[in-house]
Amino acid sequence: MSTRIAAPFDVTRWEQGESDEAAPRAHAAKVSVGKSFGGPDMIGSSLGGALLCQADRADPAAGAGYVVSEVFTGSLSGRDGSFAFQHSGIMGPATPPTTSGTIIPGTGSGDLEGITGHVSIEREADGSHTLILDYTLD
Repeated sequence: MSTRIAAPFDVTRWEQGESDEAAPRAHAAKVSVGKSFGGPDMIGSSLGGALLCQADRADPAAGAGYVVSEVFTGSLSGRDGSFAFQHSGIMGPATPPTTSGTIIPGTGSGDLEGITGHVSIEREADGSHTLILDYTLD
């Protein structure tokens, strides 16, 4: 049986490398990203790496996409451990933001060993973000 949680988070680290200027309408960059999850169902932090591509660096709403792989360490519904997940998203002037992702199989440790599931990220009206996690534990 799958469990669904909604986990608000703050971005605590955003270190963007140099952009790739190879194409006139596509700017790609690598980013080191960290997040803090404050609960109540997901308490801990994550570190990961992102690949970004934007049509216009000054205006991400003009068109952008990303892929992130990150490792969460902390407590999930009272179980301590870690797991990795990967997610991606697309947005544009005529495209509402969409995200989807998956817990990477075999990455669960501690009380989270055997975790599987799917993730998405919702952007709230106030600009905050929430991770939606649908997961199953063996």
